Amino acid sequence: MQLFITQTSPYVRQCRIVAREKHVRLEERPIGPEPRADAAYLAVNPAGHGPALVTDEGLALTGQVLICAYLDSQGAGPALCDPADWADRRLQTLADQATAFLVAMSGAASPPPAGDWLAGLARCLDVLEVAAPSGLSMGAIATATALTYADFRLPHLDWGTGRPALVALQSALELRESFRATAPGA
Repeated sequence: MQLFITQTSPYVRQCRIVAREKHVRLEERPIGPEPRADAAYLAVNPAGHGPALVTDEGLALTGQVLICAYLDSQGAGPALCDPADWADRRLQTLADQATAFLVAMSGAASPPPAGDWLAGLARCLDVLEVAAPSGLSMGAIATATALTYADFRLPHLDWGTGRPALVALQSALELRESFRATAPGA
């Protein structure tokens, strides 16, 4: 299998973590500095955005939710993507929505409209704090990767104040080998 990656993408990082946790061997192929100019990547992911995986059978999969579910189904160990666990799927979705705010804020040429993105991010993080995932699941992985991305790209954000459960979750998961090996800039 071949996973097209960018080293700092929180979405790609989720896929890389799942592959390591599930002991799935894959080739990581870096995407060029301008993804929309990378012909091999665009052949697999015509949208030119986000992670892309080519399976051993030649099937092209795009988007971290689909890729993580596929990798989870191919590997060994406990399931990370339980399709019947609606509570965890909700947390994964909230974490991905928080990540979308963070990605938008980190790429903004000018400050966002008065608090719109920050307010949306805060609402997502507040819900995640109350229902913080425990153990290792896609909800936990998506949450921790979002928080680490915030620390990496937007270190001035004070997301951890008043959110001790999220701080503890991020701290615990970032100690795992799969997280250390995929840390932004690693």
